Amino acid sequence: MNALDYKEKCPPSLLLEGYHSDALDDEFRTSISDHVAMCPHCQDKLCSIEIERKEFLKYNVLPQRNEKTQKAFLQPFWRILAFRIAPVCLLMAVALFALLHEGQKVEQYIGLKGALNFQIYVTRANQTFIGGDGDYYQGDQLQFSLYSPVETYIYVLNCDEEGQVTSYYPDPGVSQTPIRGRIQYFLPVSITLDDYRGLERIFVITSQKPWDVLLLIQELSHTIRNRALESIDDLDGIEGLQKTYLIKKTG
Repeated sequence: MNALDYKEKCPPSLLLEGYHSDALDDEFRTSISDHVAMCPHCQDKLCSIEIERKEFLKYNVLPQRNEKTQKAFLQPFWRILAFRIAPVCLLMAVALFALLHEGQKVEQYIGLKGALNFQIYVTRANQTFIGGDGDYYQGDQLQFSLYSPVETYIYVLNCDEEGQVTSYYPDPGVSQTPIRGRIQYFLPVSITLDDYRGLERIFVITSQKPWDVLLLIQELSHTIRNRALESIDDLDGIEGLQKTYLIKKTG
């Protein structure tokens, strides 16, 4: 697989910067690390990030303390002790609060439609951000990630105002592989928005068993027929709907 093939499946620059600065959780970091190990494009990108970091530090070095400024940092013993104990007390208070509200948090977590976490990453003018409902533009590049607590199949479909349904992921007729649970997975697809103007809705559907994608497209087309995209928040007859995004392509 050449560098161009990998580039289509690369995580957004925002996440690569988080990976470089060690700001991601272990599962997220492992997923990106596995990709970077095989991707020349991301390896080059990380090298560029490291060069930029060194250039930044080169011109933003903290000044050394001299004897006068060093005295300003000397503190009485009681103040030093207070500063050291205060964070420990704060952590204990947070832990106690979490323990007392554990049941409430778990109930809320389960209520989020199976505790799935699906994200859209939008790249526009070399800037990457997390997308949602709102305005989108021709040339916007969309990438997707999913975290699921259990192994699952995922389907990402798009419908425009004319009722035309397109499968973003997976491609119809392609052999499907379930996504392993408890990892942050980047779908191997990158969508560049065309010049169509108007409302579109993105549907995110998961299933414990694989769907026939063409059948799913037919079911979705039938379900949303004669319904305004703005009013669709559920899909009668199609189980597994996790999330929808209403996007307006303005040009």
